[in-house]
Amino acid sequence: MVTLRHTNRAMTHKIWFTSDLHLGHKNVIKYSDRPWETVEDMNDGLIERWNSKVKPGDAVYHLGDFCLTKKIDLVDSWLTRLNGEIRLIKGNHDDWIKRFDRLSDEAKDKIRWIKDYAERTFEVDGKKHKLILCHFPLLFWHLSHHGSIMLHGHCHGHAQKHNVGVRRYDVGVDANDWYPVQLEDVVARMEKVGLNPHHDRKE
Repeated sequence: MVTLRHTNRAMTHKIWFTSDLHLGHKNVIKYSDRPWETVEDMNDGLIERWNSKVKPGDAVYHLGDFCLTKKIDLVDSWLTRLNGEIRLIKGNHDDWIKRFDRLSDEAKDKIRWIKDYAERTFEVDGKKHKLILCHFPLLFWHLSHHGSIMLHGHCHGHAQKHNVGVRRYDVGVDANDWYPVQLEDVVARMEKVGLNPHHDRKE
């Protein structure tokens, strides 16, 4: 469990990671073999799975491609239905962000910040862990040879075979049974992996 500072008081909340919901994107059902018949069912199913894990006040790092739609009212309705406080890393399909100012105040309040890339350090069981957050998987990343963890989306589960043996993980819904993944679970998984080789090591 991780303690976050919010509204000037200490509260204990969980931290989650996810990516590539692609809400409103009908064709992703076929492309990613998702278990829904219609895009409406997919939208509802993904929101239901998110809320079954994430509770109000939890922090969610969403690593890109939240939705595909030009209808800002739909984006508004999806954001207000989701539990948690969202930190958003932009993906290649997040054009809706250009119309962020048209969201309702309630929807805007769901998003704490929007970035292209972020680095965060979290303490789990008394040990600090540095996480590198980007929509796209990186071959080498900051402090990768010192044990930092690279979290990404974009690949819809197809990169996991390339992530074997390195501290890099696809947190996208298609790689995680369409659920967010918890910080402690990510760290436990990555602790089983050895340190990445330094990129300038001579062979």
